[in-house]
Amino acid sequence: MSTNTFLSYLSFINLIIFNVRASNHFYGGSITYKPTTSFGNGDGNVTIIITQTYLWSYPTIYCNDTLVRNQALIDLLGHTGYGVNLNCISNCSTSGSYQPVPITPYCTDYSTSLGFTIGQRLDTVNLALGSYFSVAFQSTSLPPLTLYSAQDGGSWSTACTIDLSFKPNGRLNFAPIAPMPPYISIPVNGPQSIQIPVFDADSDNLRCRFATNSSVNECGSVCAPDSLPSSSVLFHNCTLVIVGHNANDTYAVTVQVTLFV
Repeated sequence: MSTNTFLSYLSFINLIIFNVRASNHFYGGSITYKPTTSFGNGDGNVTIIITQTYLWSYPTIYCNDTLVRNQALIDLLGHTGYGVNLNCISNCSTSGSYQPVPITPYCTDYSTSLGFTIGQRLDTVNLALGSYFSVAFQSTSLPPLTLYSAQDGGSWSTACTIDLSFKPNGRLNFAPIAPMPPYISIPVNGPQSIQIPVFDADSDNLRCRFATNSSVNECGSVCAPDSLPSSSVLFHNCTLVIVGHNANDTYAVTVQVTLFV
């Protein structure tokens, strides 16, 4: 099987044991993109829609029914993400004149009982056909975790690789989606199998792997295996097996979903 990668889609997933509430207000999210047509615009350019979805603690990051109804931007003043853009972090010379878009999302949902605010934004961007680069929302602000690599001071990275080259079938790729909640509770002292849902409009072959920092800063400090218990395994079919050894432990993991043809 060929290993030509046409899209890399990264979701930052926090795995929480027994509903731990950390003091930090950011709980992860995901970034993906899709072209508006399969063949580009006919002028050497491609219009894509970049979708960013993030989750913060409520009520630190506040939302209510009125803000959802009015499609209001989340107020991040003084908190993670304020004034931050979705910047190019790799292969920027082939980014097709990408201009960074903001990460501040619109308030789309909230839960007072679970203590979460969810925001999402969609940005339409015109890029040159054949563009290939990676973008990311990165910060050094992590909730207290039981395990993590301290190599860069407790940072995290939520990244997406955008590839606007044609596939062998002469079409642009439509990105997969992974509608995975960033916050999950698991039982203590027992293997828990978590199936990460992944879907692809092109019915392409999807595989999951742990994010790495070998060439692109995909995960910051929350890179497996350091960020997870030693018995944790992620299979290519996007099944994550994890054992929570102690109640009230908190772990984080970054997962890369990649297309192969």
